Amino acid sequence: RIERGGEIEKSAEAQSALFGNVPLAFALMILVLIWQFDSFRKPLIIALTIPLVFFGVALALLIMPGANFSFMGILGLLALAGIVINNAIVLIDRVDIERENGRDIHSAVLEAGVRRFQPIIMTTCTTAMGLLPIIVSRDVLFFDLAVVIAGGLIVGTMLTLVVVPCLYSLFYAADVSVEESPS
Repeated sequence: RIERGGEIEKSAEAQSALFGNVPLAFALMILVLIWQFDSFRKPLIIALTIPLVFFGVALALLIMPGANFSFMGILGLLALAGIVINNAIVLIDRVDIERENGRDIHSAVLEAGVRRFQPIIMTTCTTAMGLLPIIVSRDVLFFDLAVVIAGGLIVGTMLTLVVVPCLYSLFYAADVSVEESPS
């Protein structure tokens, strides 16, 4: 008979512990976002950006030969979710600032997109370029992690820059009609 042991057994234990705590971490993150924004819609918009990274991760794993969705890749996916969430928070915060300055919702969304486009793209590019030496050297331990983060970050950021403003406009469209209706 054959039994799994050693590193395979330890890896399985680590993955089960990791996946066991992900729902709790996600719930705590949503609670912090609800507390920070004092809203349910904004954290929902932010949470809806997380699945966008899967497109980039899948594409990167298909393009890069030898890259696998290993334990390190899973860790990269979790880190990647945090980065994309940060991009969405920055964008939503800027929309709120523009709305506080008296702009209507549509011009606030456009202005926020224009003002935050360059900083978000620069951050994404520098992060992806920082991972390039690991990807090029095909580092045995961190190659999967770097491919997952770089691919997911590039595609996820591009999608976030489009999806967050669209969702914000959709979720707050009722506020526009309330503001414009005669009293």
